[in-house]
Amino acid sequence: MEAILIYSLKSAFSMALLFAFYYFVMKRDTHFRIHRYFLVFSMLFSMIIPALELTWPIGEISKSYTVVLDEIVVGGLSSTYINKDAPDYFNMLFTLYLAGVTLFALRFVYKMVRLYSFIKKYRIRKENGINMVSMDKAHAPFSFFNFLFLNNDLKTEDAEKIVTHELVHVKQHHSVDIVIMELISVFQWFNPFVWMYRNSLKELHEYLADEGVLLKGYEKTGYQQLLLALTMGASVSDFANSFNQSLIKRRIQMMTKIKSGMRSKFKFLIALPLVTLLTLLFAFTNPSSIVDSTAMLPAYQKLVLQEKPIQPQNYTEVGKAPEFKGGQDAMLNYLISNIKYPKNAQEKGITGSVYVQFVVEKTGKISDVGIKKGVNDELDKEAVRVISSMPDWNPGTDKDGNAVDVEMVLPITFRLDEKKDK
Repeated sequence: MEAILIYSLKSAFSMALLFAFYYFVMKRDTHFRIHRYFLVFSMLFSMIIPALELTWPIGEISKSYTVVLDEIVVGGLSSTYINKDAPDYFNMLFTLYLAGVTLFALRFVYKMVRLYSFIKKYRIRKENGINMVSMDKAHAPFSFFNFLFLNNDLKTEDAEKIVTHELVHVKQHHSVDIVIMELISVFQWFNPFVWMYRNSLKELHEYLADEGVLLKGYEKTGYQQLLLALTMGASVSDFANSFNQSLIKRRIQMMTKIKSGMRSKFKFLIALPLVTLLTLLFAFTNPSSIVDSTAMLPAYQKLVLQEKPIQPQNYTEVGKAPEFKGGQDAMLNYLISNIKYPKNAQEKGITGSVYVQFVVEKTGKISDVGIKKGVNDELDKEAVRVISSMPDWNPGTDKDGNAVDVEMVLPITFRLDEKKDK
């Protein structure tokens, strides 16, 4: 649950920064196609990057072999045991989030069903691969993918302009943007910036379509008058590319605006450092960081380590695996005495397996401790701390008996006891 909420907040933060860049740096230019691609990229980037787990390479170390140890299981009391009378605000927040997701998912389905009902209700004819849907005059013209919805009583000249306008939407696949935007809004419903993306993208779609009409040679003033006439008293679909009265004034202003110069076309490149920063911030973890034990929160003492034997993996050339001094039992006793389940993680119900990567050097010393695959910052830090503080091991050897550096991977599973105190 925590992971989903944290992911959603990271996505929202990324969207906010990238939209702020668009609004303050790019929005006033007339390079509408580039603006459209930038906004779609920003939304997809913000949804994907926080979900990735990219790891910095650990630098070159003089090792030839890798040993994977079986997991160590750390048990702790569940949050219900620790404080069963306290209100679970985290679960309440997660429930609220899921309720919003459900509501907006139903909203998405409703819009799709409504569009389908339009298609079933009116007569359809096919022209040049486009499905032309004839409607009554109560609806403003709009398009969705290769469906173009038109009024029955439009004059021939007006209809040509409308078709030209809507064909730009169809050929440039503006409906793909809308579906992506609507799906993202299902999961980012709480994020005010997702609605700003929505409005800005629809605005750009109309600018591009208007541009396409004027490039066909239609007279500007007559086209602007047609836009005003079509939106008066007509209902508009907010899920498709349509004639929208609230946009008309801005669209007319944009038609008369002087086109931006070539240099401003490349403003989006200024966002590359911001994109790089967000990638480093959300997607990368540093496996080489050593954690001071004083940074950890106090822990409850009910811990159980379940023993599993050490088993080497890919050991075709290794003569002898590294061994904790005193053997497996001694290593388990060390872990029982030193590893702690962070209290804050217990209270939040955070569990999972942390894969700790480290090197047993030729001298038996532990080095290059880091996280190969993490779960949560607190659990990761505790796992790294306890491995970093280990005493020297007996080094591993190759088949000729020579001491070698060996990389080890130890999975440490943090698991909560769900039983309540009677």
